[in-house]
Amino acid sequence: MRAWTVITAERTQHDSRYAAGFREIEGDVCNLARMGDVAAILAAEADGRDPMSVEVELATFAVHHLNEMLQSFRKKYFALYDGGAK
Repeated sequence: MRAWTVITAERTQHDSRYAAGFREIEGDVCNLARMGDVAAILAAEADGRDPMSVEVELATFAVHHLNEMLQSFRKKYFALYDGGAK
């Protein structure tokens, strides 16, 4: 077997693992984008309101939840990235 054939086969396998990883996180990316929209809308509605209002409470919750989603996504992304790099 020629060296370029081995390299091409290894590259194809490598690329396939990365492609599968990207397909796996597609839904997460969409959910993060949607949650970002929700947080932005709620923050705009809360602007200038009483700090104890429901609007501020909802905006605060949305921002904290978005942060949790982002931290979880980052861990998943790097786990997939590291797994795909092998």
